Amino acid sequence: MTGREPFKQASVEAYLRMWCAGMPGPPEATDLAVEAATAWRRGTRRATGPERWDKGVNAVVDLVYPRAFTEGQRAGSAAVSSYIGTAAQRATSVIRENWDPDRALRRFLARVAAIATNEAKRSQQPDATTPAEQPPPRTFLAAFESGPAHSDARRAATAARTAWTHGYRDGWSEAYWSANRIVNAARRDETATQLGAHDTPIQAWLDVLVEQARRIATDGPDQNAARLARSAGSSQPPTAAVGGEHPTGPPTTHRRTPRPRPRRPPGM
Repeated sequence: MTGREPFKQASVEAYLRMWCAGMPGPPEATDLAVEAATAWRRGTRRATGPERWDKGVNAVVDLVYPRAFTEGQRAGSAAVSSYIGTAAQRATSVIRENWDPDRALRRFLARVAAIATNEAKRSQQPDATTPAEQPPPRTFLAAFESGPAHSDARRAATAARTAWTHGYRDGWSEAYWSANRIVNAARRDETATQLGAHDTPIQAWLDVLVEQARRIATDGPDQNAARLARSAGSSQPPTAAVGGEHPTGPPTTHRRTPRPRPRRPPGM
């Protein structure tokens, strides 16, 4: 009966309803089933024998991967932007009045939070995401090797699950560049080269912050909830020393004398 039972979109959806909850995103089973069934029928038209399975799987991956990539890119950027904005707000909340008498540090942190908010909004615009390239070979290979399939419906559903998972994770990793954009914009603020807290420069705090944000991007959506839980508040605010060393006296915000700084390469 292999591959011979009638192909039905409802059967594809039944499989995806079992799997979607465990997929990154997660996608809506009905929408994904419509895409998978449409692509499968288009790909297998006029094809016969084992070749039709290859064509069907390829068609599903080609259709599903780009949408998943875009959704992952938006979600990853939102997570990274939220993390940076929240870190800036938390740092602001622990500043005492005598640490920042002219409120320069608080104004800078407010700008960091605003930059993060703007990046999150930008990432949700239709033309903001990077168009996905063709699905990588590993996605096609995984779609073919994702276990035995006893019907065309299961083959189509399996290909859709694989394409969505790979595409969403690949898109999420693009949030690395959102972290760079936010922190690069903050670094260009003249205040960032002048402010410090108990000999801890703002630039050093930003270095720690951007590395943690990048890790959210590179860890992927599967680890996102755990990472955000672990790192919530773990970025030392600029009123404490970086690297686990805490000041021996009460931190006081001061302006540093501007010094020539080497130009950072584009990737920071």
